[in-house]
Amino acid sequence: MKRLLNAFIYTSILALCSLLIVTFMWDKPLMLTAVVISLSALMMLVHKDIEDLYLYIIIGSMGAAAEIIAIVSGAWEYAFPNLVGIPYWLPFLWGIAGLFIKRIVIEIHEYIKSVRK
Repeated sequence: MKRLLNAFIYTSILALCSLLIVTFMWDKPLMLTAVVISLSALMMLVHKDIEDLYLYIIIGSMGAAAEIIAIVSGAWEYAFPNLVGIPYWLPFLWGIAGLFIKRIVIEIHEYIKSVRK
């Protein structure tokens, strides 16, 4: 249980940092993109799992594509769209979200396995 709690806290802190970075830097898209890419690289260096890179690319691409479809359909718009209606940093933030979810799912799975023993 302690491992699951630690993973949840770690993931929550990184998620909050990501949210705060976007909140305070949204009007500086290139700088925000650099910071989000740096955070992404840090997350991938911590776990050193090639699957993370694949997941990051897939989720980043699919999340950005979904946003583009929503924007083109008129559902919403971004204040500083840079690329087909979305900011440069958005695909990278989607990639980070995929990594967050993966970490929590792994920890939940390990916790359930340990409880069932």
